[in-house]
Amino acid sequence: MVSRRLFAFGALLACMLIFPVHAARPPADAATILRAEQQRIAALVNDDFAALDRLLADDLTYAHSSTVLETKAEYLASLRSGALKYTALTHEAQHVRLYGDTAVLTGLSTVDALSQGKPGTVRLRFLIIYVQRRDQWQMVAWQSTRLP
Repeated sequence: MVSRRLFAFGALLACMLIFPVHAARPPADAATILRAEQQRIAALVNDDFAALDRLLADDLTYAHSSTVLETKAEYLASLRSGALKYTALTHEAQHVRLYGDTAVLTGLSTVDALSQGKPGTVRLRFLIIYVQRRDQWQMVAWQSTRLP
C-alpha cells in the first residue's frame, strides 16, 4: 500500500516537473497594448519613475530620432536629471500587431519636450515593441524617425 502511494506521489511529482502548470494569461488584444502605452506616456509626462521602471524592460533599447541609442538605465537617468523632460506626447494613426507574447505598435507622434532646458516639438514615426513578461507588458524597444 505504501509503495503504491509513494509511486503515485513520485509520478505526480514527475508530471509537475515535466509539464509545469502555468497560470493562464488573459488573451492580449490591441486595447491592452494601447492601455500599456497610455500608462507609459502618462508616466513620462508626470515624471512617475516607479511606473516607468515597471513599464520599461531591463533590456530596453531606446533609439531616439536624434540617433542617440540608450539603455533603460541611461534613458531613465536622462529623465531623472531633467536633461530630457516630456511635457506632452500624443500618438495618432496607431496600429497594433500581436504575435503571442510580443506586440508591435507603430504610428505617428507629436512630442513636446525640454532638451537641456530648451523647448521643442517634433513629429515622429515610431515603432515600439512590447513583450509580456510575468503578466506585465513591458516596452523592450523604441525606434523613431523625425518627420519634416
